[in-house]
Amino acid sequence: MNRAEYKEWNQKAVSGEVKDEENPVFIFYHDVSSEFLSQIAKGEINLQELAKRQLEARGLDIEGNWVGFGKEIS
Repeated sequence: MNRAEYKEWNQKAVSGEVKDEENPVFIFYHDVSSEFLSQIAKGEINLQELAKRQLEARGLDIEGNWVGFGKEIS
């Protein structure tokens, strides 16, 4: 996300166009250390893979549909 996109998402938050929990601008607002953010910024942590593992842990597929626990996303 570039700076312009970040500003657009912030404006959507202000105008109420998108829920906070669906706004990527707010993904790191709570309980995320500066060290962790630094690791992400340096490419040491792959957020796409992390998101896939989180979906799996919730029993969801790549589209966010319920598929049951134990299904892997490649």
